[in-house]
Amino acid sequence: MVLSSENFVIGDWLVKPAGNLLINKDMECRVEPKIMALLVFLANADGKVLSRDQLLDNIWNQVVLGDTLTNTIAQLRKALGDSTSPKKYIETIPKQGYRLIPQVEWLPEGSDRNNHSTIESTDSLIESRATKRIRQQSFTNKKAKRNLNLTKFAVFLTVILVTFLVFKFDFLPKYSAIDVSSNNNIRTVAVLPFDVYSKQEDIQFFAGGLTEELIHQLAADPDLRVIARTSSSKFEGTNTGIKEISKILNARFIIEGSIRQSGENLRTTVQLIDANKGFHLWSKTFDNKVGDLFLDTQIAIGEKVSSLITNKEFRGKNIPKRNHPRSAEAYRYFILAQSHMKIGNVASFEKAIDYYQKSTNIAPEYALAYTGIAAAKLLLSQYKHTSARQAQMEASDLLGKAFSLEPQLPEAYAVRGLLYTYSREFELAEQDYLKAIQLNPGLRFARHNYAYMLSLVFRTKEAITQNRISLEIDPLSHRTNFGIGNSLIEVGEIEEGIKQFESCLEILPQHSICYLGLATVYGLLADQKKYLHFLQESKKRSSSNSFWLQSTEAKYELQLGNMKKTRVLIEKASRKNKFFYHLLKTELHMQLKTNELETFKQKLTSLAIENPNTLESKFLLGHTSYLLSDCKLSIIQYETARKNNIRAFLTVWDWAEGISHQLNLAYCYQQSNNIELASKLVQEYKEYIEQLPASNIVIPGKIYNQARYYVLMNELKKAQEELDKIQDWPLLWLATRDPILSTLVQN
Repeated sequence: MVLSSENFVIGDWLVKPAGNLLINKDMECRVEPKIMALLVFLANADGKVLSRDQLLDNIWNQVVLGDTLTNTIAQLRKALGDSTSPKKYIETIPKQGYRLIPQVEWLPEGSDRNNHSTIESTDSLIESRATKRIRQQSFTNKKAKRNLNLTKFAVFLTVILVTFLVFKFDFLPKYSAIDVSSNNNIRTVAVLPFDVYSKQEDIQFFAGGLTEELIHQLAADPDLRVIARTSSSKFEGTNTGIKEISKILNARFIIEGSIRQSGENLRTTVQLIDANKGFHLWSKTFDNKVGDLFLDTQIAIGEKVSSLITNKEFRGKNIPKRNHPRSAEAYRYFILAQSHMKIGNVASFEKAIDYYQKSTNIAPEYALAYTGIAAAKLLLSQYKHTSARQAQMEASDLLGKAFSLEPQLPEAYAVRGLLYTYSREFELAEQDYLKAIQLNPGLRFARHNYAYMLSLVFRTKEAITQNRISLEIDPLSHRTNFGIGNSLIEVGEIEEGIKQFESCLEILPQHSICYLGLATVYGLLADQKKYLHFLQESKKRSSSNSFWLQSTEAKYELQLGNMKKTRVLIEKASRKNKFFYHLLKTELHMQLKTNELETFKQKLTSLAIENPNTLESKFLLGHTSYLLSDCKLSIIQYETARKNNIRAFLTVWDWAEGISHQLNLAYCYQQSNNIELASKLVQEYKEYIEQLPASNIVIPGKIYNQARYYVLMNELKKAQEELDKIQDWPLLWLATRDPILSTLVQN
């Protein structure tokens, strides 16, 4: 007989030979190895009658008492609940032997199905992606496997016996125990998007929301590191294997599942896979009605997964939970909103707000939903690049409701941190981010936006630290990858910054922001060929209406000297964000080139009045006044900015436009005969240059400012030598308009 030891289904029972397990819905029955061996042998007979001699010879392979087989058959029937007449599972054929009545459905190793009825009774079994992959990886030659001889079956029985000893005498840790190692993915889990077998559009979003909520629930366990959905969703619809996904995400454990709707019935199947070992730790099927509160199913999944990975009882009482109302409809709207939030565009944010509001209409005590609306409104204002004032007022009211319902809600602290960041109340923002992180260290929204805030106040090294933590949670986040690369450049780690952007390209080859990051780097380095190449690659992958693309392209056209194109691009981008510092620097130099600097100064003054909290307008007013030789006003603007944030004066990115606010201010103090302050500022600049990482990469704007430094030090020969090094720099014309260099250029 050809034998198979794979899992299989008979009637209402899932049979797992390797574990001696019989599973029927939520009931599990572990049987003796000989009983399982008997059932497997009968299953392999494909409904044919097997004689007593065949069974005794192949299962016991030794002399046994005459009633041994009869007793084993009786025990097997008892385990299967086959005690009534007529028999449903094992039929006795008088004077011939025994046969298995139900048709056997063989499953790939590791598959599970706790309930083989309801929806699937009229359709064939739909295998999950994980099952297909394991079939490909472990059963590439199923035909050969089915040609096992009886000798191989003896090996199988030995495995059964060992398994029995493990379970019965606990010689080894149970199946769910995890080996301890130094690998930092040891307790990292990724929840892949659930497969959806339904034509209803809402079910697609429902599945996405379920994934998001399961991630949030698992992330509350401090013993787990949970990959964010923005990273795990990158594998949706791909054929990427489990091991490769595990490697890319640095996650040992993978959760896969599927959702299928048939009428009012909703079937959810979930599987937990140990990617290192290549087998399933757990699988279960949940049946719900469409109108049921799905929250209970989600919690059950999360608790089981947590206990299996950490090898401990789920500490639900000790782990903060996301509070949801006991309303199936409100919860359904909430997870639909969560799914739309992750799409991350204007239309999806608007849809999310609509679903969140439906949730709060049904459940006015829904703090998480109020927080969601606040976050969506803030992000919506950012994506539209319009004034955030109204959004900030509305978000503040919504967060007030959320805090009144749940004073210790980490998501509310994180969103309020973003609100304060947008309103440039950075101290308050930092307090809220730190509180959110204290309550939930794995909350990526808090980590990422805290890093963003730190970068705005030029605490760049701290921003890199927070972004790296965020990247562990969300390794495929384009924003976080960009943020790290951008910050590395800002602190002078040019090679590392380029490597970060190149790594971003490798893992996110279709995302424009990685190419845009490299375009900005090569703009800083004045490598026009690479600047154009990466700019064009970014344009292929993004909307022509992209603010970031228009800003970067405007700088490129300025370097080429195309003032008309530069002006058009600046005007387009300014409609979306008129306060953006790097865009304003480009506009400043365009106006300088076209002799319209006084007009630009008036614009900057208006912007400073409109938004008095922006340091950038003060920087640029100081720089503009310096270029106009109005040192008195330049000192006032610069000192106001320095008082708020001294770090802002020293950043590598300013060299892209040849700017050093520090040297500008030093010059103006020299002109005002305040030699002591001027010398102090020049010394600070020198110390800043000396502490930058050593690099062989040439930054023309840095060399330009070294020339300015030497002029201030009255070392004119050295200054000229520096300028001679950058004769091909597209912005060298600045020297003719630069008060520090004007004497040197004239000579």
